[in-house]
Amino acid sequence: MKAIVLERFGDTSNLKLKELEIPQPKSGEVRIRFKASGFNYVFS
Repeated sequence: MKAIVLERFGDTSNLKLKELEIPQPKSGEVRIRFKASGFNYVFS
């Protein structure tokens, strides 16, 4: 699966697109498929 990963604390330049293994749910867990998501980066 594709994921945006925050590699270290800081600004948006630390966000990287990576290919990760699809996690397998354990007993009592579920896996959810997202169609879209977003985030609101706030500078302080």
